[in-house]
Amino acid sequence: TSVKFDYSTTPKSSKGKWEVSIKPRDVTDIQEMFLEIFDNGRASLRVILQNKSPISYTGYEVEGKVREKKAF
Repeated sequence: TSVKFDYSTTPKSSKGKWEVSIKPRDVTDIQEMFLEIFDNGRASLRVILQNKSPISYTGYEVEGKVREKKAF
């Protein structure tokens, strides 16, 4: 979990592809994450780690409910 991070968004083509770059400042093992979002709902995430091989995930975005945090 990171609460201190920098991010930027960049349109990558005229067909609706976007890339979001996220750089956590309070997590030491993750250097950067790249989230690509396509206009058809497809998405991919690449995670660049310190001293480990990168990890990639692919899937589709879906709309969900906003959850409220509950106190314990």
